This record gives sequence, C-alpha cells and structure tokens, in this order.
Amino acid sequence: MAHMTTRTARRASVTVELALLLPLVMLLTTGLIEYGWLFLRVQQINSAARYGARVASLPDATNQSVAGAVRQELLRHGLSESGYSITMQPSDVSAPLSGEEITISVNVPYRNISLTGMPLLPLPDRILAAVTMSKEGP
Repeated sequence: MAHMTTRTARRASVTVELALLLPLVMLLTTGLIEYGWLFLRVQQINSAARYGARVASLPDATNQSVAGAVRQELLRHGLSESGYSITMQPSDVSAPLSGEEITISVNVPYRNISLTGMPLLPLPDRILAAVTMSKEGP
C-alpha cells in the first residue's frame, strides 16, 4: 500500500510541476518565435528602404519611382498593407546634385505586422529603416 502512495505522490508532483512550468515554457517559446519574426521583418523593411535609396540615387529618379520601388519591395515581402509610410530627404529626390546625399526612410507600425500580438512581450511600436546614398550622375 505504501508503494501505491509513493507512486501517486510522484504523479501528483509531476503534474504540479508541469502546471507551474508549462505556461513559462509556452511564454518563452512564443517570445522566441515573435522575436524571430520581428528580426525577419526588420530585415525586410531595411531591404525596402535600401532599394528605395538605390533608386533615388539614380540620375533620373523621381519621387514616384522611389515610392514605387519601396512599394514593390514591401509587396514582395507581404508588407504592402502594413500601413507603412515613406519619408524622403530631400523631399524631391530629383533635386540633389551628383554626390549629394539622399535618405529614404520606411516606417511601419509593428502592431500591423506582429505575429502573436502578445501583450506580455516588450515589442516596438514601430520599425523604422533609413538608408542614405549619394546621388549618382555625370
């Protein structure tokens, strides 16, 4: 009879330990997945800003061609409906002379692209990528 009690006590102990640790393990797993997703999205948004800056650095660039390049890159990554915004400095990318700098910034609200939306995780409000290149030309 004592053997049965020991076995039952062990099972109860394992069940209590599982009940205590499982939520923590699930939170850690979900956090790892969400942060992996965040880092992927940061790289994709950086890629869009880089592509926009590359197009803006061309001698015949227009604001429309830069916005189209960024939109195309975000669409390729499934981010075209993310509520993104583009900022160009200077505001007219055709104005700088050869050798002058142009900065393209892409800003995306993270809540629109979050994988889990877990309120317990410290996540950014926005992802901002900015790339600066020199204007090319003769």
